[in-house]
Amino acid sequence: QLGNIGSVYDNQNDYPKALDYYFKALKMAEELRDKNNIATWLNNIGIVYAEQKDYPKALDYYFKALKTFEDLGNKNGIATALGNIGGIYAEQKDYPKALDYYFKALKMDEELEDKNKIAIWLGDIGSLYTDTKKYTEAERYLLDALRVDQEIGTLDGERDDEEQLSNLYEKTNRYQLALEHYKKAMVLKDTLF
Repeated sequence: QLGNIGSVYDNQNDYPKALDYYFKALKMAEELRDKNNIATWLNNIGIVYAEQKDYPKALDYYFKALKTFEDLGNKNGIATALGNIGGIYAEQKDYPKALDYYFKALKMDEELEDKNKIAIWLGDIGSLYTDTKKYTEAERYLLDALRVDQEIGTLDGERDDEEQLSNLYEKTNRYQLALEHYKKAMVLKDTLF
C-alpha cells in the first residue's frame, strides 16, 4: 500500500512525498525481511533521485537494488537495475560505462525474451551511438529497436525510435530520411494522444 501511494506521488512529480512513502515501504519490507520488496523500493527510490537529477544518490540506490536482485536471483530485476544504472551514466555523459550497463541489461533481457525491454535497451544504445557520432552502429541499433517495437505493437516505443532515427539522419545530412521518420513519429504521436 505505502509503495503504491509513493508511486502516485511520483507520477504527480511530488518527489518529497514519493520518497517519504517509498522509505516507509522500504522500512516495512526490511522489518518483514521481504527481499523482493526491498529491492523494488530501493529501485523506486533510485528512480525518484534520478528524476531529480541527484545522480550520486540514484546510483547508490540502483546499486543496492542490483545487489538485492542478484542475491535473489531475480533476473528481471537485475536487468532493470542494470539498465537504470546505464541511464544514469548516460545522463552523466559517461558513455563507455553507460554502454557497458545497457549491453548487460540487453543480454539478460534477451535471455528472458522480454521484447519490451529489449526494444528499450536497443533504442538507448542506438541513441548513445548517435551522441558519440558512431552513426553506422546507431542506425543498426535504432532500426532493430523499431523492428522489435513494431513487432510487439509498442506505439510509444515506435514513436521514440522514429524520433531518434530522424535525429540520426538529420545529423548525417540525410534530410529526406530525417523528414520521413519525423513524419512517422508525428503520426504515432497523434495516434497516442
